[in-house]
Amino acid sequence: MDNLEVKKILIEESLRKSQMSQIFDVVSNDKMVFFRSLQQYKNNKLLLGIILDESAYTTITIFFGKVIDESKKDMIIKLINELNGLHNVEKFVLNRNDELLVQVPYVALSQDFNGDIALDLLKTLYHMLTNNAYDKFEDILGESMCNKL
Repeated sequence: MDNLEVKKILIEESLRKSQMSQIFDVVSNDKMVFFRSLQQYKNNKLLLGIILDESAYTTITIFFGKVIDESKKDMIIKLINELNGLHNVEKFVLNRNDELLVQVPYVALSQDFNGDIALDLLKTLYHMLTNNAYDKFEDILGESMCNKL
């Protein structure tokens, strides 16, 4: 069994144990597996994801908005830099498509990979976003940041 399949099975087992398997769907190909879930938060839809591949790196990501108003971009970049200075592991990103996301890496080879840790990291990331950072982005962007997924 290859590394990707091992990690996929471990995430699936952890989702079942946590009774969360119904809220995630899986998109996969030969090179990656993406566990994703849309969660309502305030007037927005957050896309939660765990991205697995053959490498030792697992990316846990939450897409939480988009910068529509170009005039607010500098303020958002300043906020992202401030937040990234406060957080050691979690990183806020404004990607090329002006989408807002926050990520945390989980580094483990398949023999050391633990699905429970990956889920705990996702829960911690969600909690940090919704309790410490989301409102700061919303204060700048208002409802325009909301995903139309």
